[in-house]
Amino acid sequence: MIQRGATFGAPFLLPMRAKLFSLLLLATLGLRAQFVLSPEINKAQDLIMDLRFEEAKVQLQKAAETNPKNGMIPCLQANMLFLQTFINGNPADYEAAVDSLVTLIERVEDNKEDDSPMCRYVLAEMHFELGATHMLFGSNWSSAWAVLDAFDYIKANRMAPADFLPQYMASGVLNVAMGSLPGKYKFLASIMGYSGDVEVGLKELKRATKVSGTPYASFRKKSAFIYTYIYFFLRPEKTFNVWDVITGYEESPLLVYSQAKIYHERCENEPLIKLLSGRPKAKRVPFYYLDYMLGKAKLNRLDPDADAPLLYFLSTYPGQNNVKAAKRYLSWHYYLRGNNKLSNQYKKEAKAISQNIVGADKQADLDINRPYEIHLLKAQLYFDGGYYQRALDALADGVEAFELPNEKIEFYYRLGRIYQQTEEYQQAIQSYNRLFLYAESNNTYQAANAALQIALIYEKALKYEDAKIFFKKALGHSGFPFEDGIQQKAKAGINRIKD
Repeated sequence: MIQRGATFGAPFLLPMRAKLFSLLLLATLGLRAQFVLSPEINKAQDLIMDLRFEEAKVQLQKAAETNPKNGMIPCLQANMLFLQTFINGNPADYEAAVDSLVTLIERVEDNKEDDSPMCRYVLAEMHFELGATHMLFGSNWSSAWAVLDAFDYIKANRMAPADFLPQYMASGVLNVAMGSLPGKYKFLASIMGYSGDVEVGLKELKRATKVSGTPYASFRKKSAFIYTYIYFFLRPEKTFNVWDVITGYEESPLLVYSQAKIYHERCENEPLIKLLSGRPKAKRVPFYYLDYMLGKAKLNRLDPDADAPLLYFLSTYPGQNNVKAAKRYLSWHYYLRGNNKLSNQYKKEAKAISQNIVGADKQADLDINRPYEIHLLKAQLYFDGGYYQRALDALADGVEAFELPNEKIEFYYRLGRIYQQTEEYQQAIQSYNRLFLYAESNNTYQAANAALQIALIYEKALKYEDAKIFFKKALGHSGFPFEDGIQQKAKAGINRIKD
């Protein structure tokens, strides 16, 4: 298989002979390998990860002029289509996006007689994108079938040569996905012939990032994005950052997003605001969600202008996901600024939105349907920003200041999170356990995450039996926002202990 653009002819050949040789080799390509990583393809792939789609299209046009049957062209076109659809989140784009993705997949399938590792990898990636598009708009069954098709191609590719690095990226995703499945799905997956191991998957994903000096160097941003996002989701380490995996990440809004998620999860609000405020925008497809993240980060600091990025997000974003959540944050912002008129307006607008696919909107639905409590709200926002002393000060009046059960749950949950982040682990465990007195029969995010956090504390202290008890306790809660994420982390924790 040709891995790079071929050099047609040599200096000692006459011009006519060089031209004839080129034509003969192109004809041979039409019968054999059609997945050529030419310079134009490599450049286009790099530009796509920077969301510089117009420049990428120019490179793909050049690649098509050289080899119109190159299967990498529809693959990268699918990358752009998927990313555009995912970033926009507009339901009006759904059917057209699916139809276009299916058409592009069919174009690649015309090259299946090649039966090369790259062909199978490309088809796996494109089916993943089709599945993710279905999932984005709530078509879960269609999503599942598309993802299963992707897994089939990954399994069929397991005998690929060891130096075919893209396979490590695909196989790593499969291993992590199957290895972290909650128990209620794992049995069904095993019946269908799928299994996985999280630790193996993470090692494969890391291996996929080692592409410098190989024919797959243009995959570096894609593999780095997938690895850093998945790794930190499962291993929220304090010292792990995107720049540990790849240099120059600031040029790619997707990699900026990955680092922003790391800062957000670690409650590192100041570097988060700096990163998002200085991110590149020129000549790039707008990544609206980063404005949403910036607004939330500024709200965590209680900035008087925290509403500006959120209002910009709402005025430019063509989709529906996170709109309810953004309006909830605006309602909170104006409530804390003493502007009850605007606070109630955005609360009313948020309630009127029925779209509740993503976890943030599901949580917003709960938040806007209960009374705001200023001390708990400040504690939550300060905590999310990593301002732990301010958060603790907001709770200084103790649990007696709160009457409603959900307020007491939130009080102990927030107290536990503060103590955990400041490494006062015994006090954190005590607070979480007091939460369970109010939430034991109540399937809430706070109860499930409290159990998960206790498990992580015990795991860190090498108390594995205690950790296993609370990982299982976290798995026992259901029916709340972000359920899948917590269950995946709990399942991954059980697997770590087992290993």
